[in-house]
Amino acid sequence: MLETYASAIGSYAIAAALPAGLLVLYAIFRWRYLRLVKRTIYGDTDGLADHDDELGGVQRNLAPLELRWHERRGPASPTSPALVDALRRTRSMRTALLVAGALYLLTSLIVIWHGRAAGGDSQRASFAVAFSATLQPFVLILVFARLRWTVWLALLAAWTMVEFLLFAGALRLTPRIAALAIVKGFDTVSLGMVCLALLVLRPIRPLLIGFAPLIAVLLLFAVGLNLLMLALDIQLTGAITIRAVAGGTVAAALGIAAAVVAIRKNRQRAITALFVAAAFCGAAAIWLDVGMALALPLGVALHGLLTLMLWVLLTSLRHFKSAGHLPDEILHALVCWFVLTGLMAPFAAIGGGFSWWSLLPFVVYCATLITMLTRQRMAWSARTPKRLLLLRTFNQPAARGQLLNVLDDSWRRAGRIDLVVGTDLAIRTLGPLVLEDFLLGRVHRQFIKNASEAHQRLAELPNRLALDGRYPLNELHCLPSVWRLVVTDLSAAADVVMMDLRGFRASNRGAIFELSLIVSRVPLSRIVLLVDATTDEQLLADVVQRAWSQLRSGSPNADLVQPAIAVVRYSKRRTLAAMLDALFTAATATAEGPAMGREMRSGG
Repeated sequence: MLETYASAIGSYAIAAALPAGLLVLYAIFRWRYLRLVKRTIYGDTDGLADHDDELGGVQRNLAPLELRWHERRGPASPTSPALVDALRRTRSMRTALLVAGALYLLTSLIVIWHGRAAGGDSQRASFAVAFSATLQPFVLILVFARLRWTVWLALLAAWTMVEFLLFAGALRLTPRIAALAIVKGFDTVSLGMVCLALLVLRPIRPLLIGFAPLIAVLLLFAVGLNLLMLALDIQLTGAITIRAVAGGTVAAALGIAAAVVAIRKNRQRAITALFVAAAFCGAAAIWLDVGMALALPLGVALHGLLTLMLWVLLTSLRHFKSAGHLPDEILHALVCWFVLTGLMAPFAAIGGGFSWWSLLPFVVYCATLITMLTRQRMAWSARTPKRLLLLRTFNQPAARGQLLNVLDDSWRRAGRIDLVVGTDLAIRTLGPLVLEDFLLGRVHRQFIKNASEAHQRLAELPNRLALDGRYPLNELHCLPSVWRLVVTDLSAAADVVMMDLRGFRASNRGAIFELSLIVSRVPLSRIVLLVDATTDEQLLADVVQRAWSQLRSGSPNADLVQPAIAVVRYSKRRTLAAMLDALFTAATATAEGPAMGREMRSGG
């Protein structure tokens, strides 16, 4: 009995090995990257008081500034036409994911049914195995559809009921045998479910999609090595010894280390030529049967070339992703469905062997999803995108991440988001270029160091509609000496500025500066403030009124008759509609546009 349990635990541990390894890598990467960001951005801030004096002068005869509170208590339909259109676009993308997943499920059902029947099973038994196996794609469809947990339970109960009726009706099993068959089916797919449950976790998405080419490289390496061995008629029978394993380990370590050093020193061409020469010498030694010791250069070269190939694919994927052709959520879905295809391949095996037909569901999924998303992007690409500047206090990372999730499915359908990287969202906004520089030990290149570099980087920020129908989320790494300039320029060009002041306290000196800045230089109708129970509302009112009392005559808000700032008191879903309505309404405000903000910045 103990051996049975130990064997089962070992099987589940193996199934969870890949995603668990990614979680460990994610934890290490997160710790090192956040430490670097924190150490860099929290530099000297003594100059904040001096910069406060630059924000305003003395402007008399101003109308009283009102904080206009939005405290909608119950769920409500969105009133902004732009918001309605953005939510419709999100539903269109979810529909594409659902349709592609449904076709994957149907195709896999047919392929497994056919494969089992061709292997000698009866038609009824083949269909029973196929239907039980489709629980995995069914659950994955529910994951990427982002349904509520109550809908999850209802759909899973419906799936189980259909399976029971199928077994008891079409297959003519007794109710007891049908129930046991369902339990057995759950047990059969449980290993795959453990692997998928960890892979779909959002925290590991940056690393999962960042290292997705690793899967392709390993597959190409395995296939190429097998073809080479077949061509040279090389047999491994009796060749696996302790000496061979030790030699292979040393060769792998030397090859990978040499390639990594060359990549970091930007000497890929020279090391590639050396690896090719070493591989030729090692292959010649094996061919001439000179001695296996001389084949060590071949192992070093192969592992070095494999590492270089992986790096080329990583950089190529980075350029492809930066162009918006493969967004994070879509790539994450493709990786999960690809892994699922490998997990389901044994169910479609004919006579215990591999069947190429098991890849057909993944091909159908990719073709369907990319076709539908491409057509949607072509229909939406004619519109001019808006620009949102997201300011915030660098705390409560979970709350900030939830806010970005909401904006992903609403605002990013209408325009892009610009933000300054902080410790709260550094991992959430991690881009492929930043990941590449981190691996190279050159993250310092991402930080804006002076005014000329700031103007150049801001001018080059992407504005392109991605395959999933979203506009970019642009992260800007700033040194302490330049972040005020960056925020000033971004606020001048933004169509709307949202400032998340949850957790706002007197110690948040940077947020105080930013709040004073936008009151002085951004049209009030384009500002939305977000607060909650953790906000020091008295401090908020004091900072706003102080900035208002020192408003300069050149400010776009100087001549307002009824000045007011929208303030949304956030309380999860109850005020979600109010927040989004205020945001989209501010983006379409008829007040003076960003040009006045630019003039104020350059002239003031």
